[in-house]
Amino acid sequence: MKQISVKFCGFRTKDDVKTAVSHAVSAIGFILVPDRKRTISLLQLTSMIPLIPKQIEKVGVFQNPTLEEVNNAASLGLSMVQLHGQETPAFCQQIKKNKQIPIIKVFSEKEIQKIPLYEGYIDVVLLDHSAGGTGTTIDWSCIPVAKQLTERLQLPLWIAGGLNESNIENLIRDYEIDGIDLSSGIETNGKKDTQKMNKIIERMKQHDKIEQ
Repeated sequence: MKQISVKFCGFRTKDDVKTAVSHAVSAIGFILVPDRKRTISLLQLTSMIPLIPKQIEKVGVFQNPTLEEVNNAASLGLSMVQLHGQETPAFCQQIKKNKQIPIIKVFSEKEIQKIPLYEGYIDVVLLDHSAGGTGTTIDWSCIPVAKQLTERLQLPLWIAGGLNESNIENLIRDYEIDGIDLSSGIETNGKKDTQKMNKIIERMKQHDKIEQ
């Protein structure tokens, strides 16, 4: 069985990025949505991107951006773009045409039936709350429906929303998913927590051993 992708998101300091890199996570995300508690500037992004090796995806998270905003950030070394708003299939197509960069598109539980509209324009489906970064779980009962659609479209299905060391085992045991995405689940008092990152990675390593 293939390994489940692990994305840690919402990084704001070089030290936290270095910690995530040491665990060889699949992807590291940076919030480029204005006025969020984990938002960073393009200058900060420029200082952290070089710390991440080529094999780890560097993801810029946007919400209803302009094409220019995506292009400017992507030119700094992002390897993936995550769209967390009401971006249309046509907008995703424009990004592909301009930058040819892989796209993670976020869908809430109420938007799952829209997934097929994005066929050919996105590369990963991520289920999360429409707001994102809330620290609350989504309704996992919607996962099987989403999985049917993503399998038909041959797209990976990632899950976010309130994931932490205490519930990821149940998630990956009960549902056939391709990736997990954590932000608040690897934080304590709003700051990245090395111990929590360690525990998540250790749990995923144990899962991979069992599945081999």
